[in-house]
Amino acid sequence: MHSVERKGREKRPFLMEKNFVRQLKKKNEQALLHVIDHYGWVQKTVVKRQMGTLPHL
Repeated sequence: MHSVERKGREKRPFLMEKNFVRQLKKKNEQALLHVIDHYGWVQKTVVKRQMGTLPHL
């Protein structure tokens, strides 16, 4: 997980599960990285299943 160092504080995860959607809407690149890191396997699985059912051209 990506983290940000803050002055006088320990490192904390930059994005929490509850606010990454809000950050995506604000076009925060770190939010996109968060989604890819945590949910990329879901996208890969869906694409592989759908592409596997298409007839070869």
